Amino acid sequence: MILLNGLCYLGLAPEIWFLQTRMGQVGTARHVQNGLLLSMLFALSILAFLFCQTLISIIYLQNYWIAWQDPIFAVLDFLSLAPIFLWCILFVIWMLLAVFGRTFSFPFFTKAFKNKGFRSFALSTVVGLQLITLFILGITLRANTLTQSHMDTASVYLLYENALYIGGKVHGVPEWFFSLGFYPIAEKAAARWGDASIAVEPLSKGSLETALKNGRLVFVASHGGYQMGGISLTPDPKDDYLPESVNKMGGVGKNLQFVYLAGCNAGTLYNEWIQALSPAKVVMFDRNSLISEHISWLMFDGPKVVMELQ
Repeated sequence: MILLNGLCYLGLAPEIWFLQTRMGQVGTARHVQNGLLLSMLFALSILAFLFCQTLISIIYLQNYWIAWQDPIFAVLDFLSLAPIFLWCILFVIWMLLAVFGRTFSFPFFTKAFKNKGFRSFALSTVVGLQLITLFILGITLRANTLTQSHMDTASVYLLYENALYIGGKVHGVPEWFFSLGFYPIAEKAAARWGDASIAVEPLSKGSLETALKNGRLVFVASHGGYQMGGISLTPDPKDDYLPESVNKMGGVGKNLQFVYLAGCNAGTLYNEWIQALSPAKVVMFDRNSLISEHISWLMFDGPKVVMELQ
């Protein structure tokens, strides 16, 4: 029974509900209700996060002059993360109570759940969330199957600086996250040049040199450098990469046609980058760039670029 209680909070409340209904048991009814509520709150917290982050992007892209220190960004960041933080607290509390065979419920949801229409809506919503989760999992597995690491002969490269700055500290991100983001481009590249044509690997001088010499398209997912106009290879201020660094390593390969530099303010050295990476087309930013616009490019513009490459 403890296992069933716990599974309710891990997204399997609909299955537990259907199973116990068929068996004529209601021993976990309150846990089922709480599990459904928890899943729905998770979806709402994700939607709130996306909504607030979209507002941040819109405000910034319409008003470049607004500094990141402006209170509006701090407020929106708080509003985007607060629901997720509260959800985590509720999840931990309910899981711990489930282990001891106890729980508490919200009266309004318990009352609403007695209504057949609302109950069907809640169950259907969570089943829909399960299907979305399985779809994302499938795409992630496919993306990791397509992408390879440490390849010298790939056609498209995603090189990532695995450094996420939160609260002044540096945090890493799993590699599969980057493979998932590169999936739309990887699928198009695989259709054109085969499954062995896609590389996703950490950013370094060596990997960047290999990509620029062998790739057709190179996406550099890095922060802006400590030196204005450069890109950072690591959190170490000494590991900046500048346009002249390209020439020092011997220039670019004959196949290179497109380079995307995600680093903030790399575009302040626009002419220098254009000259160093010629004849490739280069996308860069002379301002703070946003994760949301990089994701948008990877999803929509990137695949089109791949299909236009020679």
